[in-house]
Amino acid sequence: NCSPERVPEIKETTHQITQFQNAKKLQCLDELKELFQQTYLESNHSNNVKISNRPFLLGLTRNVIDIKFAYLRMLSQDSH
Repeated sequence: NCSPERVPEIKETTHQITQFQNAKKLQCLDELKELFQQTYLESNHSNNVKISNRPFLLGLTRNVIDIKFAYLRMLSQDSH
């Protein structure tokens, strides 16, 4: 999947994502936190789990990790 001709493309995308994150770090964190909370609340609704506001703690759940990568993919597509 990671053939030599794809490496520059992957590096470039990673660089763009990093630049975007640095430029809009606070907004990114706010948006991600909102997504974390929604997903976490939905996935734990039946257990009536109280949500934590700390993205780090929410980041330990698999759903959130999936959202992070989907979100980063979305950002990298938008920049083209």
